[in-house]
Amino acid sequence: VDNARIRPSKDFSNLMFQAIKGQPIFSLDDNQQNAVSTIIHETNLALDRNKRTTIIIRGGAGTGKSIVAINALGLLLHPNDGSKSKNTAYCTTNFTPRTLFSELLIDNDYKKTAIRELFKPLSSFSRASEFDYDCILLDEAHRAYTWKYGSGVKRNVDMIDKLFYASRVNVFFIDEDQMVT
Repeated sequence: VDNARIRPSKDFSNLMFQAIKGQPIFSLDDNQQNAVSTIIHETNLALDRNKRTTIIIRGGAGTGKSIVAINALGLLLHPNDGSKSKNTAYCTTNFTPRTLFSELLIDNDYKKTAIRELFKPLSSFSRASEFDYDCILLDEAHRAYTWKYGSGVKRNVDMIDKLFYASRVNVFFIDEDQMVT
């Protein structure tokens, strides 16, 4: 991304920055707004009741799953209801969104260490303790799988199990038409 000829515009960078600060980007349709509200509500409920919750959000390509995830991330970090900030992370197995989002935020006053805590690869949860996170947003969850090797992760580790262990609320964004075997 750093050396690419095509780079995200400054306007898109500003939108991303606003979303992470809890100011929703784009006009969400009713389904997207409902998804964001559900994530926020269920996270607050799970924390109040000391219970685990899993949310699955299904949608095809271009339905705005990543936009929902980023908006939810921003509102969990910067709640507009007066509640305290949640310890949350956006996770994807795909390297490109993490790199793009990181670059956008570095230009907008975020430090690299803070960005590494917000945008994580799936392998980063292999050594997590129970309830390290209030909410983990796993974009492209259909790509999550049993780890084969590498990145300091032992062979045959089920990363979904690791996510369940690491977080009170897990939100899985999936596209069933893109299943990876």
